[in-house]
Parts: sequence; structure tokens; C-alpha cells
Amino acid sequence: MNTEQKYKLIKRNTTDIITDEELKKLLKETKNPTAYLGWGITGKGHIGYFLPVMKLADFLKAGLHVKLLLADLHGALDKTPWELLEKRYEYYKKTIQLMFKSIGADIKNFE
Repeated sequence: MNTEQKYKLIKRNTTDIITDEELKKLLKETKNPTAYLGWGITGKGHIGYFLPVMKLADFLKAGLHVKLLLADLHGALDKTPWELLEKRYEYYKKTIQLMFKSIGADIKNFE
């Protein structure tokens, strides 16, 4: 996939990119840039989680390395007990991996 194809895939269905020029430069100069997403684990997962998963799948397809940060500390600050947060962490981790699998995403560059 060339740089322009990667750029279009990353930009697809987004409303904001810091600057187009910065993204294009990053794609030209960096083999596998890293994208980060922080996800609060304060409630039950739901179908709406597929939207960011689908966008992250685009990033993976474009060659980005994707890191998903499950925010257990954020949940603790919302007064969720640690025992519940530990279970939610495992639940979210498995569920999100299965979401990627269900849409056929290659997750070798996902952590």
C-alpha cells in the first residue's frame, strides 16, 4: 500500500486530523507509526464500541502499530472497586480482540 492509499484509509470516516501535511509526512518517514487510544473501563461494553474498533482496523490495515490503553485507574477514580476493574479489564481485553476478529482485522500490530 502506498503512502496516498494509507493516508486515505486513515482519513476515511474521520472529522479531524491535526494537519494533513503532518500525517502525510509521518506516513512517508515512519514505517509503522504508532496510534494510541485510551479506553475507560467504567461500564459494560456495548455495540457502540465497534465504531472505534472499525477505525482502529483501518489504522492497522494502513500499517500503523495500534496500542489500546485500558484505563483501569480512570475506573478507580470513578469509585469502581478494584476487584470489578480487574474483571472488566479481562472482559474488555477479550471482547475487543473478538470484535477485531469478527470484522476480519489482522491484529499482529495491535497491543
